[in-house]
Amino acid sequence: MVDNQDTQEKEHIEIIRDTSKNKSGEIIEYQFDKKKDKLSEGGFGEVYKVKKKYLNQIQNSPEYALKIYNKEDLSKGNIDKSSIILSEINILSLLNHEHIVKYENSFEDNKNKYLLMEYCNKGSLESLIKSRKYLEEYEIRYYMFQVL
Repeated sequence: MVDNQDTQEKEHIEIIRDTSKNKSGEIIEYQFDKKKDKLSEGGFGEVYKVKKKYLNQIQNSPEYALKIYNKEDLSKGNIDKSSIILSEINILSLLNHEHIVKYENSFEDNKNKYLLMEYCNKGSLESLIKSRKYLEEYEIRYYMFQVL
């Protein structure tokens, strides 16, 4: 007997391979569920919560946010989206602040460009503002103080 629910769940599992040179020389894999692990979607790409695979094991592995940019979509329109993404990667890679998401790595394959970042389990300031529509003045002071 085949468990149909288990088969359906496995259909949504994606594995992304980072084949770029890294410190250990190994190919690193990140795994996520396209339905369950989607964090956000923007004009340039989608963001998923991913787990790093160690020696083909996923349990207790670190979680990251992986922004996926489709290369075909980047070339559409009259805005040079690739240079905007490159700027985002350059800026994030230079930042080192406890209240700003940390850059981990960036890599690409034939189809996509990837930006790997720290996973913030409590969400982003942007998602808070979108869900609440506005912040109170004392909340703005609090967040400004954290960043400054």
